[in-house]
Amino acid sequence: IACSTNGIWTPVGDFDGDLVGAMASYYKLFALGLGDDTEFTAWVEPYEFFWTKKMGTTNSAPVFDRSVDPPLFLGVVASDVHMDAFEQVLGENAQSSTMLQRFIR
Repeated sequence: IACSTNGIWTPVGDFDGDLVGAMASYYKLFALGLGDDTEFTAWVEPYEFFWTKKMGTTNSAPVFDRSVDPPLFLGVVASDVHMDAFEQVLGENAQSSTMLQRFIR
């Protein structure tokens, strides 16, 4: 998705390298105010989960303390979801183009 929309991405290997260092740029993006849209949610292109070997996706959103001015970036909240959960709720195949288009909107 990032490539097709001229987005920002970086590869992060499973259990090798410096995850904190790799994610630091992601957090800085929001800290710079580029992610302060209250409606912003990022979705990751579906991928195979390491432990379950099931297809899933991750969604994330920035968290700010808006009781202060300017808002203080606190971090990112994220959730992993198996694609079969979407299939059950939406009644469509997780691999269908219709299903995938719902994530891109």
